Amino acid sequence: NVMTDTVGTGIAGVYGNKGAVGCTLHFHETRLAFVACHLAAHEDATRDRLEDVAQIVRALRLGNSELDAISQAHHTIWLGDLNYRVNLSWEEGAAAIRER
Repeated sequence: NVMTDTVGTGIAGVYGNKGAVGCTLHFHETRLAFVACHLAAHEDATRDRLEDVAQIVRALRLGNSELDAISQAHHTIWLGDLNYRVNLSWEEGAAAIRER
């Protein structure tokens, strides 16, 4: 019982450089959703990345067309190139983790 769908979020929503593929499946009594995405790039594009995620959640159709794919799953695993960067040196990153 595997369902799949794709969503383009690139230029005009059709250019294939950004977007997501998703699938859902049942494992025993649990519905799992997997979303692999490639979000908008560049440090100043945080809002664009968030809009990409919202569009992906709205547009993926994996089962019940009345609900977004995420709402239908017991668990969702979201992965891919999220295009977020940590602009710290290794030492700065390690220090930030220690201070936390």
